[in-house]
Amino acid sequence: MVSALAHQIRTPLSAAMLYADHLSNPELSTDTHAKFTRKLQGRLQHMEKQVRDMLLFVRNELPLNDVITLSDLEQGVRAAIEVTLATSHSYCLFVNPEPTQKLRCNREALISAIGNLVNNAVQAQSGAINIALRLDVLEVNSRPHLRISVVDDGPGMNEEQLHAAKTLFYTSKSTGTGLGLAVVQSVARAHGGYFSLQSAEGEGTKARIYVPLSSY
Repeated sequence: MVSALAHQIRTPLSAAMLYADHLSNPELSTDTHAKFTRKLQGRLQHMEKQVRDMLLFVRNELPLNDVITLSDLEQGVRAAIEVTLATSHSYCLFVNPEPTQKLRCNREALISAIGNLVNNAVQAQSGAINIALRLDVLEVNSRPHLRISVVDDGPGMNEEQLHAAKTLFYTSKSTGTGLGLAVVQSVARAHGGYFSLQSAEGEGTKARIYVPLSSY
């Protein structure tokens, strides 16, 4: 695991060092300086996300100290995926029938997990993609649960890809970390819930996180 993480960090780290070296050139034009600065920031953010995802993955027990409404969860997710949607020209429809319902959770970890599902959907498509993100309250085994659904109209996966997708460090993307779905599964378990993934080639993907609801 450490070897794989080191391999994943090495590439963006090398690029960041190269851009930093370019920035030390006093003869750079203002536009070129700004361009290299953006590229450096992008590589550093990429590395930071990989480290954050790894920490979420290895922490099977997250402190569930946040009590939030589903409206607050929706707003947090909207803010987290804003740049991803804007840069890919994708669209996300939010459906939240019970915005005042409360949830005990680790807010940041849950938002990060949902963000990973949206990122996966966007990165699986070469162009813009449509996503439906639903927050539903339903009974699972006679217990109330929050079901978080991220459904896209992307290319989908065949049976082999679907099986491999849940494997740590598996990715079909040249810039992927392979941590996304592993983090989602880890966060779902830490909340006492579980994660499901359904997909068919040419028919998009349905990713769902189930989290039990507590009484307040």
